[in-house]
Amino acid sequence: MEIEREPNGGDEADRASYAPITDHVAGGLALLTQRWRGLPNVAAVLSSWLEEAQEIEDAVAEVMALTIDTAEDDALDQYGALMGTSNPSLSDAVYRHLLRGAAAAIAAEAGGENFEWASTPEERTRLLAARHKAYFAGMTTHPGCRTVTTDTCVPISSLTEIIEASVAEADASGLPYYIVGHVGDGNFHLAYMVKDGDAKERETAERLSMQMVHRAIALQGTCTGEHGIGLGKIDYLTDELGDAVDVMRSIKTALDPHGLMNPGKIFAGARS
Repeated sequence: MEIEREPNGGDEADRASYAPITDHVAGGLALLTQRWRGLPNVAAVLSSWLEEAQEIEDAVAEVMALTIDTAEDDALDQYGALMGTSNPSLSDAVYRHLLRGAAAAIAAEAGGENFEWASTPEERTRLLAARHKAYFAGMTTHPGCRTVTTDTCVPISSLTEIIEASVAEADASGLPYYIVGHVGDGNFHLAYMVKDGDAKERETAERLSMQMVHRAIALQGTCTGEHGIGLGKIDYLTDELGDAVDVMRSIKTALDPHGLMNPGKIFAGARS
């Protein structure tokens, strides 16, 4: 999972300097988001082995709630000032040390093993390598198969319920599968392995995916946390948001009247 410390910036003067959104809508929105939200001073990835989904959910919730109280945080900033340095990373380094210790304690209390913490870009890349290579590992261990992958996102408090139910359905189907995710924000991916050209197995995988998506929506989650709506989840977006989709479509049409961006995707009846 990945955790971040909020940046110190973001005052009104900075927000007033945002570039206007013109024809470069996508780039403008990205710039606006980065300027408003800011980039974290501290970013870290941590890993620990836990046996049960409930243990994972509980540990993730505790880690995501971690913070250093105001008095202590002020002391860290003052410590940096007292050391006579203009480098803001000093207090961040102390903060990172305290955060690592607290996260390790939570993992140990939950019965976690092999706790690892990575805060540099190189360390984070190494620790996330297994997650990024899961697709290729699945293909290698199941020759002749294709992957049908879906993703959903739910409140962290509902992770155990949706994962256990989805795993039970996948087990009953007989299809091989694997799960990876970004559990820090309640997002996970379930990938079903189906024999290439086997229409029945693909139909089973798509049915399981549909059931998982409907379950996520019922748990106050969303039909997709990372993959996006695209073509395959157009109907699910309507199931999730109802009439609000009409408002979203009208905004899209106002910004893209000729349907040049992602034509035919996201909204039913979109210009193709």
